[in-house]
Amino acid sequence: MTVRTWALRPSELARLSDAARHRFEQRLAQRVRPWVPAAAEIEHGGAVWSALTEQDDVTARCANQALSTLVAIAGDDLLEACKQAASIAARRAHAGRTGEVDVVVPAFWELLRADLVACASDDPGPLWPDGEPDWSRPPPAEQALLDTYRSR
Repeated sequence: MTVRTWALRPSELARLSDAARHRFEQRLAQRVRPWVPAAAEIEHGGAVWSALTEQDDVTARCANQALSTLVAIAGDDLLEACKQAASIAARRAHAGRTGEVDVVVPAFWELLRADLVACASDDPGPLWPDGEPDWSRPPPAEQALLDTYRSR
C-alpha cells in the first residue's frame, strides 16, 4: 500500500463549501497545535528544527511539520497541509514511538476523511471522536523539550 492509496485526493477537498473548508482548516490546525512550541510563530519552522534537533530530532521534525501544516493552511494549500499533518504520525511511527506505520498513517487519513464529512455540518463534533490517539500530542518529555524553544 502506498501513500497515494491513503491520502486525500484534490477532488475530495474540492467538494467542500467555503464554510466547510474553513471548519476543516480549523480542525486540522487544532490537530497539529500540540506539536507547535508555545513561543513559535508559523514562520519559525526551520528555526524550531535547528534549535531542537540535537536534543531530539524526531520531536523537532514533528514541530517543524506542524508549523509547515499551519503555513500551508495560511497559504491556502489544503492538500499540502494534510500531507504535513499526516507526516507527524508517520514520523513518530517510523521512529518506533507509536504504532506501526501501516496502521497509524491510514488511520490518520481516515480521520481526515471523517472530518470532511463532519465539517459539512455546522457542528462537526469532537476533535477525537474515538478518543485521542497517542500520536496526537507530544508525551510529557517531548512537550518539555518543545517548551524550551524560545524564538530568537
